[in-house]
Amino acid sequence: MTLTFDFGEGESRIVTLGVAALRQTLSVMHRLQAEAGWPLDVRPSWIADPSATAVSGAAN
Repeated sequence: MTLTFDFGEGESRIVTLGVAALRQTLSVMHRLQAEAGWPLDVRPSWIADPSATAVSGAAN
């Protein structure tokens, strides 16, 4: 799976990770976003719990 960071104006970086590593990375990013006090409603709820089962076919 790939995680793409879009920095605007054609600048992006792509990281390829296994499913477990990708979920862990998204979970860490979610935690940091929460600690910063930023809105969490832009991410699916399963990201908060890396051991939870994501909805099949869900994309956010």
